[in-house]
Amino acid sequence: LAVDNSAWAVLAQRPRQKVLLVSEGNYFLERLLNTEPGVELFKVAPKDFQAPAEGEYGLVILDRWAPNGGLGEGRWLLFGILPPVEGFKTLGEMERPVILDWVRSNPLMRFANFSNLKVAKAQRWDCPPWSQTLLESVEGPLIVQARRGRLSVAAVSFDLFQSDWPFRLSFPIFVSNAVRAMGAEGLGESRALRPGDAVAFRTAVRPVPEALVTKLPDGREDRQGFHGEDSV
Repeated sequence: LAVDNSAWAVLAQRPRQKVLLVSEGNYFLERLLNTEPGVELFKVAPKDFQAPAEGEYGLVILDRWAPNGGLGEGRWLLFGILPPVEGFKTLGEMERPVILDWVRSNPLMRFANFSNLKVAKAQRWDCPPWSQTLLESVEGPLIVQARRGRLSVAAVSFDLFQSDWPFRLSFPIFVSNAVRAMGAEGLGESRALRPGDAVAFRTAVRPVPEALVTKLPDGREDRQGFHGEDSV
């Protein structure tokens, strides 16, 4: 039939987001983030770091350093450093940890294969019960994710320079996934929708408003409360 000889789709343009990298210098992270589509990269040395205002950056990446005052609200990605968050403790070191498994269903781990990853040395962490191990070795977690309220943290327990990860395909995949899933546009990522599908919405308005009000085609209004969170 002529009526089914054409199709259409709406493709939303992915908004640019600001990413802050706090590092003394990391060639692998800088090169990767500079080529990541939709990312506006800002770099600062640890000695010059100041806690960002809420919503100032979609994602803050800490390379082998973390602020003494802990992490404020926002989205944080850590490499080679224990998250300064209540419940995380260092139990020593692991040498040549053997990869056991990873959570393939998690958005940060999507399409990544860690079976051939080699790590010379990693920190051994004791993690709080509200965290999730994303990459597990026989000796302990290598990548963890933790969310509480408006704080979202993903952390890698080893220094990139103590591994061959930067030379593995899973590294750029993981970082790209983190930018997309943890960044400010993470909940608004474009995808195919059908009538009746639920849509997650995150607001950048501060202070967070009481509710999201949607005007329906028939003139009625649908009201969804934020309840102190920044998404509904």
